[in-house]
Amino acid sequence: MTTKLLTIIACIVFFTAKAFSQQFEVPNATLNTKEDYVKYEKDVIAAVNWLETTPLGNEDDKRKLASAFVLQWITGSPTVTVSVGGDLLLKTTKKNPELLILFMGAYTRYSLQNNYDTSRVNGYIAGAKSMVALYKLGGKVKKDKVMDEMVKAVDDGKLDDYVKEKLMK
Repeated sequence: MTTKLLTIIACIVFFTAKAFSQQFEVPNATLNTKEDYVKYEKDVIAAVNWLETTPLGNEDDKRKLASAFVLQWITGSPTVTVSVGGDLLLKTTKKNPELLILFMGAYTRYSLQNNYDTSRVNGYIAGAKSMVALYKLGGKVKKDKVMDEMVKAVDDGKLDDYVKEKLMK
């Protein structure tokens, strides 16, 4: 019974993620004014969701376009500032550099979905959760001891403490 239920849940998650990944289209955005950035907020959230749910090695060209769009939006945004730093963040993205843009995107998504929250801790937690989600998907992700440690923190329900202790240094 438990095995059947887990199989059904896994299938639903897989097909939902697959359907979502096929629906997302990277916008051809013009970002000049504050209004332009507001106009594309939902697209940034959709792009981050897609990046987070599409395993590395799948749709590489689309990943590059989506990453470029998210990065362009973040670097020019008048409403969201992403604070990136810390030795551990560099270590967690060394083998899988795609995780850094996802971290920044998830930090941004958190801020947008929470009334432009500027909390660095909350942004880092959101970014770390997203990195772990993509890392766990597998694909062409490279195994990494530091990321495995972060996965364990998520699995143990201790990510908040982990972020405050390790990422925020």
